[in-house]
Amino acid sequence: MSRSLKPLIFACAILVLAAIPAAAGGNEKPNAKVDIPNAEDLIKHCWDISEEKRASGVTATMRKGALDSAQCLKKEVAQQIRIFIDEDSISNDEITELLESLNAAYGRLYWLMFNENKACTPSCGTMNHPLHNAYVARAYEMILKDLISLRKKYGV
Repeated sequence: MSRSLKPLIFACAILVLAAIPAAAGGNEKPNAKVDIPNAEDLIKHCWDISEEKRASGVTATMRKGALDSAQCLKKEVAQQIRIFIDEDSISNDEITELLESLNAAYGRLYWLMFNENKACTPSCGTMNHPLHNAYVARAYEMILKDLISLRKKYGV
């Protein structure tokens, strides 16, 4: 074999070897044509549904509005988990249980921070009462963004 053909053969071999994983599906995203929503659009929708309540100026109504948004975001997270993670790995009941646990722990911690701290003796008033729901909603936002990002990365 001529010395001048060796570099050409080597280059062709590299191209063939590089193409093998792609041909076998190794570099392709599964379900590359799947419709994946925009996380910001889902988040905006969940905050928009409660805007009037949150802007009411009535603490109990504002608290309910923040809760409405948190519940909407929790529902979106659950839907994205179900789409992204195999059913053999997590059941719908377990998804619900995990999200409820997050809601209880995160919500309780933020309730205590804003409403039952040592400076709130005897009370910090009611204006902080909606905040724990808003912070739970923000936690769901972060999870939702991560799920959508991973779905886009893997085409699932």
